[in-house]
Amino acid sequence: MAVTLQFIEKELAKAETDYSKVQASPEQKTVIDQLAELLSRYTGMPKLPMKGFLWKAMKDWQLKNSMTCHAVLEMPYAGRLRSVREMLTILEEKYLRKVLRHSTDQYRLKKAIDSAFIYYQSIAPA
Repeated sequence: MAVTLQFIEKELAKAETDYSKVQASPEQKTVIDQLAELLSRYTGMPKLPMKGFLWKAMKDWQLKNSMTCHAVLEMPYAGRLRSVREMLTILEEKYLRKVLRHSTDQYRLKKAIDSAFIYYQSIAPA
């Protein structure tokens, strides 16, 4: 179920600019591209700024867990899902909530992220 949330345009532009400077590994780029496509459909945020926020969330997750994106892709299915869920939680709580135009949309944002993850589970390779 897609929702259209409103975000602060200035923050979206900053995320786009930040992402344009990123030197991502092929593995990181693959994960970011796939998740940005999915999350953009569920939140209504354009793909490019979503990629910028995903990059930040992925970096945070990697630092917290001392793991590379390549290591995540090598994990068994359950481990990959758990890792993606953790990245999405960081994305939502640390980045996307702050750029919502209306703070009252936090619940709708959480539902959109949860719905996107449920769909991701159904399409992720086992």
